[in-house]
Amino acid sequence: MSLSPYINAFSNIKMNASGGHSSPHKACLLLAIMDLIEDETITHNRIFLNDALIQRFNKIFSQVAKVSDKADISQPFFYLQSSSFWHHKVVPTHKEEYQQRTAPKQRNHGGINKVNQLIQYAYLDAELFEYFKSPIAREALTQALLSKLDSQQQKNILIPSNGWSWNECELIVNDYFDMLIQELSGQKYNKAQHNRGLVQAMKESRNRSAIENKHQNISAILKEMGMPIIDGYKPLSNYQRNILPDVVGATIAQHKDIQQLIQQINQQPVEVPTVEDILQSLVDAPESRIDTNNKKQRELGEEARTENPEYEAKRYPLPKKDYLAQEAMNQALGLSGEKHVVNYEKARLIYEGKESLADKIEHISLSDDGVGYDIHSYNANGKDRFIEVKTTNYDRYRQFYISPNELKVSQQLGQDYHLYRVFNFKASPKLFISQGSLDNGYNLSPSAYFANIK
Repeated sequence: MSLSPYINAFSNIKMNASGGHSSPHKACLLLAIMDLIEDETITHNRIFLNDALIQRFNKIFSQVAKVSDKADISQPFFYLQSSSFWHHKVVPTHKEEYQQRTAPKQRNHGGINKVNQLIQYAYLDAELFEYFKSPIAREALTQALLSKLDSQQQKNILIPSNGWSWNECELIVNDYFDMLIQELSGQKYNKAQHNRGLVQAMKESRNRSAIENKHQNISAILKEMGMPIIDGYKPLSNYQRNILPDVVGATIAQHKDIQQLIQQINQQPVEVPTVEDILQSLVDAPESRIDTNNKKQRELGEEARTENPEYEAKRYPLPKKDYLAQEAMNQALGLSGEKHVVNYEKARLIYEGKESLADKIEHISLSDDGVGYDIHSYNANGKDRFIEVKTTNYDRYRQFYISPNELKVSQQLGQDYHLYRVFNFKASPKLFISQGSLDNGYNLSPSAYFANIK
């Protein structure tokens, strides 16, 4: 069966109206079941009237119940049997009493204890159970159930009591983009001042910590979309899934200025620091800044770009251009980043008193771009250091592409292989270094496949 008949069935569920309004019990039960299937608490088409279901039902019910409504899950669990998609597995020794209680003019569920005495479990049509596993189908079915509730009940389900409202999300997203535009433009701004302004705008309903976390949530969404983020707000992925992504997407669509700014940044030439500049910074730097191979630095490493199935059903509109891919295709930026690393390596070896090794450094990719690394350098003890360079004008958390060949070479070379991540290149070049096979230091997932006709 297609999904449409089930959407129609959900839209036409008979609701008890004895309290002067449509009872939300059946809708809340079905929403609770979809929630439990989504988080894999329910994995088989057997729906038991147990504590997990009762707790999830009560949580949803509390958001929409009127004063006269009582949170009795046994009512919808029993009376949904009048719907064609809901079925009961009856306890064999109680079939006769079950038939009496479900007779058209004598229906009486008898309370939760009686329901559990009569019914082993409920189950759905096999097709509907499979639809409950699909994020896209769940979204459509949820909307059908919400149509049975009044507008305030719908808002209460879509916006939990402790969740952020659409207006709050708009305030903080616009504030985030104001800061991001200033950062990308090379202007100075005060994060603490922005934070205090939001606290006041929200009439102190959100504290500074909550606002900081929400800024990090916005960074996580933008990172997933291949967009730049504010460097000081590390992505935090435990964000509100039902409103915040939509607000971010809508804001990007409206912010033509940020789209144009990103394009301009991706196309602008960048001045590469000289060996002398880098050497001076090494002389002035504390020892901890020079040693970039320690564990703490590696933990700052980027994740390779992933296609996470958890986010396939997101509703926010993606930007028309893939700015991550656009930057990755910027050969001038990549070459500038490599020249910067060549100069850095020369300065590093000179600083360590190894000028003879500095003179031997080779910029391999200038003559051969297919060997799996860009630069052949050396450690102070003369041991080879093979370097792959990944450069971005943006923050340290920006994802990047690696090729299958780069991954293979990193596995072959092991600890002799180094990835140099150059970030904030246009404003103030910084880098960190990871050593060894890329599949040990980064989360890798394929983002594209080549297809040939068989």
